[in-house]
Amino acid sequence: MTPKPDIVIQYEQRKASGESLYFDPVELEDIFHYYTEEGRMEEQEEVLRLARKLHPDDFVTITLEAEYSLNIDDPDGCLLFLEPIFDENNIMHCILKSGALAQKGDLQGAIEYGEMALEGDDPLIAYDIGLGFMNANQPTVALRYYTRCLEAYPEDLRTLLGILYCLNQVGTPEEIIRYADRALDLDSFCLEAWIAKGNALGQQDKWKEAEECCDYAMAIQPENGDCALMKVNCCIQQNRHDEALHFAEEAAKRVYNEAKANVLLLAAHLYIEKERMEEAKNAVWGAIEACPSDSEIFNRAIYAFVDCHDPVSALVLLRDRFQREGDKMDPQLLILMGDLYTQQNNYEAALETYLVLVKVMPSPTVWTMTGSTYLALSKYRRAYTYFQKAAAEDPIWQTYVLLAVCAHEMGWDTAAANNYILAYNLNSQGAYDLLKAISPMLTESFEKKQIFLEAEQWRHKQLVKQLLAAEARQKEDEQPEQPEQSEPQIQMEEIITKDNKKTK
Repeated sequence: MTPKPDIVIQYEQRKASGESLYFDPVELEDIFHYYTEEGRMEEQEEVLRLARKLHPDDFVTITLEAEYSLNIDDPDGCLLFLEPIFDENNIMHCILKSGALAQKGDLQGAIEYGEMALEGDDPLIAYDIGLGFMNANQPTVALRYYTRCLEAYPEDLRTLLGILYCLNQVGTPEEIIRYADRALDLDSFCLEAWIAKGNALGQQDKWKEAEECCDYAMAIQPENGDCALMKVNCCIQQNRHDEALHFAEEAAKRVYNEAKANVLLLAAHLYIEKERMEEAKNAVWGAIEACPSDSEIFNRAIYAFVDCHDPVSALVLLRDRFQREGDKMDPQLLILMGDLYTQQNNYEAALETYLVLVKVMPSPTVWTMTGSTYLALSKYRRAYTYFQKAAAEDPIWQTYVLLAVCAHEMGWDTAAANNYILAYNLNSQGAYDLLKAISPMLTESFEKKQIFLEAEQWRHKQLVKQLLAAEARQKEDEQPEQPEQSEPQIQMEEIITKDNKKTK
């Protein structure tokens, strides 16, 4: 935690006592930056409102407006505030513009203004530039600037933590452990370094050492969600599932939001392993309640309900997502929703799902699922159309069987025979078994119409053709090769032939 400056203490005391708040622009800037470093966005915004009230047109206030816009991920707002006051000799302006351009994806421009800021010859500025790139999700570029800062200030802990944050995304476990150890040499109570080191050791399957790091981190901050997750995972990886479940249950009582959701989802899977399905379902619902707006948590909850053998709850979540997102919904979730509806014989709802899926992800698999749903609804003509599309791109025997079934139901006996013959030729036993699985009555009908006999005769003819062709090739291979004659030999044979004719 950053030591609280005197000016911040004065500000908080006056605010608490209800005194009139007046500070000059530079004092407000110091207070604002303290709250920025502490990550206290509400207090930061409150100081900015005071600056607007006391010094609305001041150069410092407008700069703070630009900085706050960047802090809330509004690069356009940042650039808009900077435009009328921008001074390329002002280090803060260059840092802010670099960060805004990085968030907009203009890396070349961001680096250009970052280098302008560094012309002041203070390597510590490289930290702020690196922070801008890190916030713009450009960890590789951020590392470049953090490293420059660390070279000049090798004991700067916040730079080491910035490097660790980036390495967690693009580094190796060995690099993470090396920098975490450097941070812990400076501060043995550095929570972020213990967590980073523990995760890196986990990537190396050194779960006992990872758990030791986790225990140190938990001693520093027992309510930390990342520590809770790491501890549960370490127990699971060391086959201590009962201990993992107990710890997950206890951790869920003291962590919140996304951390709580993740712990509860881990607990749910542990309950499933023990076939305690009701407790697993309750844990999944608890995860959703803890973090209702997180789409990743939502998706994992859906699959957890499937693992709990609770398709109804999974469909409740899927339907809610479908109503909100429509064709923007993840195609894999659409496939799952259609499959769950099909398992419940709710073919109308399944069809609604597949028709959306056909638009967003047309493919033989999706066409086959759609056709199968139409087939279940006895809409044979539409089913036939989708099976034809699937067979045109992926001619597999199962699709030809389905085409044969649709054709038979519509009275198209020739098409039924032709499609079944194609399936039978690719997999004779498979085609028969699939048809029988669809309907024994269909099998009897195909038998009466002699489609099976026709398919077998056709296959027999094809086999005979292949056998004759193979025999012909074998005979060609067995014929002795005639020796090639040279040109003089050919001429001599022609002369001998002519002389023989004259003699006769």
